[in-house]
Amino acid sequence: MATYKPEVFETASLDEAQAIILTPEGDSSTEARWRTETPWMLERVRAALQFGATRLVMDFGCGVGRISRGLLEDEKLAVLGLDASASMRRMAVEHVDSTRFSALSPEALDAMVDAGLRCDAVLAVWVLQHCLDPAKELDRIRASLRRGGQFFIVDMHHRAVPTDEGWIDDGFSVRELVDARFECIRREPFAAPGSPQNLLQSGWVGVYRKP
Repeated sequence: MATYKPEVFETASLDEAQAIILTPEGDSSTEARWRTETPWMLERVRAALQFGATRLVMDFGCGVGRISRGLLEDEKLAVLGLDASASMRRMAVEHVDSTRFSALSPEALDAMVDAGLRCDAVLAVWVLQHCLDPAKELDRIRASLRRGGQFFIVDMHHRAVPTDEGWIDDGFSVRELVDARFECIRREPFAAPGSPQNLLQSGWVGVYRKP
């Protein structure tokens, strides 16, 4: 039986971190995906989450802060970056380099939510397909959102869980788990420019609301 291996996300350098955050796919390198996918993603996040009424955003599975850094160009926002990887959290603080950004462990977030913290919006980009227990993580996301808060997700139709036997599909449907917890505003295929065919076929984008 395969054993979950989250340490694949513990990296020694920014280059290594970027390569695991956006893996090479087909003819598209990490660098190419970073360059073309990031602005496309930011455009959709900004449009979906209606930042005119949003002040506190959580970047769930923030990695090195690729999306957080772009969001903070809006001076009205503060961003909490959550990541289970200690090395990713350290690099995120350096990469984002903003007093309006904080990197948290899941345990720290849980304590803050228990104390009353609620976010206006949460985004999870290429994250939940890798989580051992996506239902637990979605419950964590839901608990951290205020009522009416929005959830932006980019994920795959299949799973890619890191194990000692490689990346495996355990059969869970992240989309079904999300639909059971949130009200769907809209859902569409992933369509970042220049993306390889396998990502265009397997990726999806959803905008949801906490009822």
